[in-house]
Amino acid sequence: MTLLAHHRSDLHASGLSDETIARAGIYSAPGRQVRDLLGYDAGAGMVFPYPSLNGAGDYVRVKLDKPGPDGKRYRAPKGQPNHLYVSRLIDPKVLNDCSVPIWITEGEKKALKACQEGLHCVGLFRLPTSTSSHGRGERFTSASTRTWLRTTASARLSALLPRR
Repeated sequence: MTLLAHHRSDLHASGLSDETIARAGIYSAPGRQVRDLLGYDAGAGMVFPYPSLNGAGDYVRVKLDKPGPDGKRYRAPKGQPNHLYVSRLIDPKVLNDCSVPIWITEGEKKALKACQEGLHCVGLFRLPTSTSSHGRGERFTSASTRTWLRTTASARLSALLPRR
């Protein structure tokens, strides 16, 4: 699959190396292919494939080259729930090892950058913008998308993954 120069530049601006980009499987898609992936017309863009986990089928998110009428660039497939982004850079064995910290951030590019730097990090579709309580009272605050959140043994990643 091909990655156009402007998409590669976007990823480099986020600090991603060519090796990370290749391992993640990111590619460019014309409008017709994006329509096939998402189930609706959205225009051309950069595709972030999500590895299949726990029996969930193929899933992608697309960063559109041009924002839609609502001003947003990122799009997900029609009729599918949001998925947790677990990059191909994370060893699957880590996901079931409660002794290994898992970091959580917003979005694919930030998760990939963290993995590239040696953290085991996953990406959420969106982070809340206020303090909230999860699980057994852990409090996560995300005042900005630069905030890194860490799961605890009581909130293991496998509990967050979609099941079918």
